[in-house]
Amino acid sequence: MQMIKAANRLQPDVIVFDPARRGQLALDFVAELHAAAPESRLVVFTAVFEPRSFIGAMLQGVNAYLLKRPSDSISFLVWAIEGVGREGAIIIDPAVGERLQAYPRTRMTVHVPDPAGTSLTRRETEILVLALSGQTDDEIARQLQIGRVTAETHIRNIMIKLAVRTRTQLGVVADRAGLADDWTSIG
Repeated sequence: MQMIKAANRLQPDVIVFDPARRGQLALDFVAELHAAAPESRLVVFTAVFEPRSFIGAMLQGVNAYLLKRPSDSISFLVWAIEGVGREGAIIIDPAVGERLQAYPRTRMTVHVPDPAGTSLTRRETEILVLALSGQTDDEIARQLQIGRVTAETHIRNIMIKLAVRTRTQLGVVADRAGLADDWTSIG
């Protein structure tokens, strides 16, 4: 809880955390971090590898997933922080692939929020449609005659409700859920 409060207060560019130290699946903690600091890039740095946590964290928009190792952990971590912070890269430790190979090919269940079950307000739906059509926050604000900050706040709230971090993810999730199927009927 302390980390969530600090993230909310500081709004850092990059947050490094170990979900295993919190005794919970990464998915729960990632969602809380996204809500507290929606613009922060997230780096998982852990010694405990659990496939469901890894897959769930990546689906929730974690920017890097690194495994702690005795030899080069710090230099690898610094490199990853720079990569996600400056370039917005997605980094998956090569050791993760090796560990995934070791797990039996069984069906895994990962909880991902159901966007179709998420209730967007009418205004959020209008803004979602405009965002999906490629309009910037400024263009959305002008078209709807609202302030730019208000448009940004609506976009941020939509992204939190749909558990996404980028507009690209927003488009994919909205498309899969059919949230913007009737674009012409909104308005």
